[in-house]
Amino acid sequence: MEEKKPIGQQPKWKKFVEALEKVVYAEHPVGYAIVYSDEMLINEVNSLLPEEDRISYRTFRRYKSGEIKDDEVLEAFVSSYKKALAMQAGNVMRNLAEEPAGVWQKWAWIMERKFDEWNERRKVVDDSPDASRLVFRVMKEEGEE
Repeated sequence: MEEKKPIGQQPKWKKFVEALEKVVYAEHPVGYAIVYSDEMLINEVNSLLPEEDRISYRTFRRYKSGEIKDDEVLEAFVSSYKKALAMQAGNVMRNLAEEPAGVWQKWAWIMERKFDEWNERRKVVDDSPDASRLVFRVMKEEGEE
């Protein structure tokens, strides 16, 4: 019986990253786009690959969160993803700056929703004892009126 290689050493990662780059660097009005949610992104990438080269959404989340640490995969996969995110942020900001006065809000809206660090308000989850009632509240920053 052949010994299974560690995850990051499997040849699927090279093929997966190539497909990921096709998806995230595709032209889109927002710019090089991670216009998809993470789950949608994985579905798009997997649609370009044969079954044996696909990864699950769960695996993607584990790499992205750092739960699975593998230098080879992180170097190829995560750096490509982060580079695409940075390019998208740059394109959104460029579009925001180029809009005429009074119509920049759509780009600010995209920026705030895609990139939490650009959202001026904190998101707080109300951990109510009633599990069927999960509530998100937007809190004002200290000193904000």
